[in-house]
Amino acid sequence: MQTLYLHPQNPQPRLLKQIANALNDAQLIIYPTQMGYAILSHMNAKNNLHKISTIHQIINTTHHTLLCRSLSEAAQYADINNQQFKIIKNQSNDIARFILSPTKQTPKYLNTKNAIGIHITNHPLTNALIDLLETPVVIHELHHEIIDTTTTYEIQENLSQHIDILVDAGTINPSPLSTKNLIE
Repeated sequence: MQTLYLHPQNPQPRLLKQIANALNDAQLIIYPTQMGYAILSHMNAKNNLHKISTIHQIINTTHHTLLCRSLSEAAQYADINNQQFKIIKNQSNDIARFILSPTKQTPKYLNTKNAIGIHITNHPLTNALIDLLETPVVIHELHHEIIDTTTTYEIQENLSQHIDILVDAGTINPSPLSTKNLIE
């Protein structure tokens, strides 16, 4: 596992490009997010699901979650009607995963139980990476009761054999992610 040190306020463009290239090459990345450190994988890296299934520190959810940079990007992968749009827009400052019906653009392997999770981020480090990729990424939350997700120490000790790159941006003050099912 390679460790990259990313500045929390001014991420280095060279490192962001290296991380984006690794995601494009189907590598698993530990990355700082609003929820603490989490595992990211490219949306089209179907083979990563097997790797992810061997990691016991991940919160098991019934729906895969796409980390999107905007509501318009989320609408490419999830059917969002006017009522759902208003709900999501009104809660845009909350840290929430919205369960919605997938569109035909959603990769089939992410479409579990005819639903997809969507999280629209306003975290500067995550947005910088997604802007560079120009596509959402799949986020896998680490279980904060099993492993400390505020720093990289325990992550490095426990997950080094599963992860390709660990991006260390120092200590994170995580916020809990709520889930809101908006499927009618």
